[in-house]
Amino acid sequence: MRTISAAGLAKIAQTHGNESIVLLEVDWRDGSTPKWYADRDVETIPGRILTVGGLDNVVGVSENVTSQSIDIVLDDTDGSIKTIMDGADVHKRTARVYQYFHGLDLDDKFLLFAG
Repeated sequence: MRTISAAGLAKIAQTHGNESIVLLEVDWRDGSTPKWYADRDVETIPGRILTVGGLDNVVGVSENVTSQSIDIVLDDTDGSIKTIMDGADVHKRTARVYQYFHGLDLDDKFLLFAG
């Protein structure tokens, strides 16, 4: 995961504002191209994220394990996600949640969650 220094965050806020954009990348099927969603339209990524819950991160020091969870609700008014779910088993698929600031290159997004 990438971390941004306090000075870097201050510079981003100064030039691009404080409001970040949440990006979600989901591997719905093995071997297929991941699908991208955002909390508002960003370039070719549709703004389909309705809500993002808190990110829970638990570290078990004595057992050397970690556990993470995040709740995200997607808009499926066009039925595209239902179509995926009807044609594939979507249980235990990997997903990544990124944070991004408008005006930056999409390669400058940074990972918040992977699981």
